[in-house]
Amino acid sequence: MPTKITSIWSTAILKNLHIKIEKNPEETILQTIQSPLRSYNEVKIGAYSGEKVAVFAYDKEKWIGGMAGRLQLGWLFIESAWVDEPYRYKKVGSALLSKLEEIACEHGIHRARLNTASFQDGLSFYKSHGYRVFAEIEITTAAGEEYRDYFLRKDAL
Repeated sequence: MPTKITSIWSTAILKNLHIKIEKNPEETILQTIQSPLRSYNEVKIGAYSGEKVAVFAYDKEKWIGGMAGRLQLGWLFIESAWVDEPYRYKKVGSALLSKLEEIACEHGIHRARLNTASFQDGLSFYKSHGYRVFAEIEITTAAGEEYRDYFLRKDAL
């Protein structure tokens, strides 16, 4: 005989539950979720705020690229990277990545992770620097175009 499933709405504690949708919520609204979550996590694992790091490349005085991330929980999280088109394939990205990894090592961190999408053409770049894919997912743009999002890691900086 199948088990009867009781709706959560019929339990006494949830009879007055309301769900409110916030589209594009203000940062202060998001903090109502993030703050207690952070407090809970810190009770379990201690403080884990990361240190932001960034490196920049210049051709004389002209900014031509950069790479940014944070050092947190024993990882270098690479969050963004950019090299202007005329400077690509000229080792600028390699120099930025190397410097960011060097900074991580100076802080005792020897692992890195990041994600890159198939339309960004970064996968082969990161693989050539020792990163490996540990997960990938399908992503769909607002226009309905299908791409892949790759999550990569490097375990020995």
